[in-house]
Amino acid sequence: MHSVFKQVMAVAAFFSAGIGMAQAVPVSGNLEVYNLGTGTTLGYVRSTYDGQNSYTYGTLANALTVSLDPASSTPFAISIVGKAGPNNYFGSVGGSSGYNFNAGQLGYTYFSGSALTAPGAAPTFASHDIQALGYNAPVESSIFSLSGSDLVSQWVNTDSSVFAASFFYDPSVDFLGQVGDFSKFASTFPTEGAFLVGIRFTGNLTTPTNVPEPITLTLFGAGLVGAAALRRRKKA
Repeated sequence: MHSVFKQVMAVAAFFSAGIGMAQAVPVSGNLEVYNLGTGTTLGYVRSTYDGQNSYTYGTLANALTVSLDPASSTPFAISIVGKAGPNNYFGSVGGSSGYNFNAGQLGYTYFSGSALTAPGAAPTFASHDIQALGYNAPVESSIFSLSGSDLVSQWVNTDSSVFAASFFYDPSVDFLGQVGDFSKFASTFPTEGAFLVGIRFTGNLTTPTNVPEPITLTLFGAGLVGAAALRRRKKA
């Protein structure tokens, strides 16, 4: 009798302490692009590339669907829902004119589908979709965090220093990317009309209700069975 009682009490303590509960599940949504200066929504990161296998923006009807885990440690990677192959992460590919981010230095990237890279890792020559065009710059994908629903990004330089990045859109070439010193980029390419943007995740970031893991349900069921057997013995 005492062993059954202890089992039931252990299961109750398990639930009370939250032990054995599932972690928050990844959340799916789109990436809304807005003008950082005016706050005006421009569109959503598009599911199809521009002519250089880089992401741009379009309407909600053809928006890219992505998934992230708001409870994960940062920086995290953003996976692309429904994309087959190894390049199913929203990656940042080093720019052709430089990809070290520092004040006064020309460093920028293009967003494209890429392989998963480790958080905090320097630019890695991992797989990405722009390679199909013969462009083989390094990539980083575990670079994101959230401020409310807004994406925040960083870039790890080749010397392993970390620099806070800004998002921008270049209408002349029609691509979204990130940049270290935007004023340096704008002065280097003055005719391209580039401007800073924000990127907002549209998924529901409310913490989901945890669901008991199968092992927890099994233990709880065993406890109930034991309690029922105990009651039957007492009646007998």
